[in-house]
Amino acid sequence: MDLPVTSQHKKFSYPSWIVNVIGFTLLIAIVLILFIWQQKNIRNTLQRNAGNRARMVGTLIEENMANSVLTQATIDQIVSSFLLDKARFIDYLNNIVPLSTEELTELAKETGLLQITVSTYATPAQSAVKGDAHTALCVPPFNKVKYGHKQQIGYLNYSGTQSATDCINISLDASSIFSLREKTSLSNMLQVFSNLPGIYSVTLNTDEAAHVKQTSITLRKVNDLMVAEAQLRTQWGRLSVTIDATNFEIRQQQLRKHFFMITTLLILLGTLFSWLLYQYQQADIRRTRSYEQMIAKEQEAAALGRATATIAHEVRNPLNAIGMGLQRLQLESNNLEDEDQQLIQAMGQAVHRASAIISKLQRFTRPLVPEKTDIEPAQLIDQLLQLYLQQLQSQRITLSTEYSFSGSIEGDRNLLNECMENLIKNCIEAQPDGGYIKIRLFQKRAMVGIAILNKGFNLPQNQWSRLGTPYFTTKANGNGLGLALVNKIIEAHGGKLSLLPDAAQQQLTVQIFLPEGRPPKIKTADIA
Repeated sequence: MDLPVTSQHKKFSYPSWIVNVIGFTLLIAIVLILFIWQQKNIRNTLQRNAGNRARMVGTLIEENMANSVLTQATIDQIVSSFLLDKARFIDYLNNIVPLSTEELTELAKETGLLQITVSTYATPAQSAVKGDAHTALCVPPFNKVKYGHKQQIGYLNYSGTQSATDCINISLDASSIFSLREKTSLSNMLQVFSNLPGIYSVTLNTDEAAHVKQTSITLRKVNDLMVAEAQLRTQWGRLSVTIDATNFEIRQQQLRKHFFMITTLLILLGTLFSWLLYQYQQADIRRTRSYEQMIAKEQEAAALGRATATIAHEVRNPLNAIGMGLQRLQLESNNLEDEDQQLIQAMGQAVHRASAIISKLQRFTRPLVPEKTDIEPAQLIDQLLQLYLQQLQSQRITLSTEYSFSGSIEGDRNLLNECMENLIKNCIEAQPDGGYIKIRLFQKRAMVGIAILNKGFNLPQNQWSRLGTPYFTTKANGNGLGLALVNKIIEAHGGKLSLLPDAAQQQLTVQIFLPEGRPPKIKTADIA
């Protein structure tokens, strides 16, 4: 008994392959979300790395610049102290005995100075010059070292403390000091940091310090190279640190490649599993429908069997009584007219035909259990055709046979003989004005096929589907059980019956497929 399906069950009942597609779609969505998360995580890592490097470089630059300023101040203090001591010594000597130019020159050589100029109140300036040294003489500020960048010299103007000396100007070679300044300069430090591994460039803009409030990271391409530029504010200006982001780009490409590979694999697997589930579901539906059809046929056969038994019981006895009465009338009524005799004979034939229909109906409704033996189908067909040769000739029906199979099959001889006789009779009755019958016996894989083709088929196409169904017939005196009984006999043998109409040629081909028989046993005597 079929149970009703509620609307709620229909609402939540989906085919398994659709559920599978939804599941794989969700899985692909999860993979996409994971891919986006990984991309974002890598970008955040790169930004943190770039920011940390920028802050590190900025801190190092600030520390180095502070150390450079401190070093320069220390050097200036040392040089100032050195030159101030020399100037005081020269002032002391000049106040004892005024120094001549030769003496100043010799003193400059001994002390490693480039120039010594002494100005007194009584005499003009006495100068001792080594090389091409020119300095501003006796101009403020005093007692503090100054540098001449063009000549790369350091000089000091000393205001004399003795009454005889007005001003002393001394200078020395400062090329080593300038070299140290160059090495500790900001531009040199930026170049050194730019050459570090993983850093593309380091630049400092002293005019834009106020425009950068916090560290900012920008990804861009420079000469087909992916870089990350970090900008931060320092006390020297806006610092831009550009680091190499090639590994980031490579990692992104790997993630994209892995994502597409996994997505493609999931799509292929989802398609494959969905197709397999769809095929399995369709096969299950076909099995269910076949089972339902089989149950329906069994129920129909059971109902028909009960109806047939009732009809046979209720109708056959009256028919037998009528038949016996008609026979008695024929035997005892010798004075009947010819017309009455013909009426009694026709009534007897009608009773006989009705009894035959009941017998055939009983035979159709009863289960068939073939008693299988080895049968040669070619021999069975030839023996049956011998009975109809005269009728074929009288109706001008041409017969042709083609046997490409000469083996045997397992079947019930009587049932198969009845089956073939029914088909041949149908072929003959379909061609009252002549035609042809072609019988072909062949083998197809493990099945033996019998094809019977005849002319005279003129059934409308809208009725082709009814061929072989019980009680469908185009004959005036037919009962519509012939082909249905043939189909039942073939199915009882594990075979298959198919009808192939051809409206253009007005012919019908009936194909029967039966299992091939077992191979013959070889006797010991035959081997010997």
